[in-house]
Amino acid sequence: MDTLKEVLDRLDTFNVVAMGLENKESLHFDNGMKVSYRIKTLSVNQHDMTFQAVLRVSLDDGFPFTWGCTSEEDNRLMVTWFSRHRAKAWEIDYNNKTDKLDELNKILS
Repeated sequence: MDTLKEVLDRLDTFNVVAMGLENKESLHFDNGMKVSYRIKTLSVNQHDMTFQAVLRVSLDDGFPFTWGCTSEEDNRLMVTWFSRHRAKAWEIDYNNKTDKLDELNKILS
């Protein structure tokens, strides 16, 4: 894959199923992939950027694939992609917890 957009487009073909319990900055997909990112501050003259978003993708806790952004545009693209998918994961987690609470209320009633 040649560009960050191609990597993210490929990740879009899989379904987010949950947010990471250990880290709200990680997403779990239905095929066993875990996707996270981190923000790395850079020295002043490095890539003409003040920070770099770094994507990390692993499959079933294997060695990760990483992608470091090389432009402000890629930083925005990655953080926007992740925010959108984190919102989906949060909704799934919320619905699952609501269902469990309803089930618990029925048991205790």
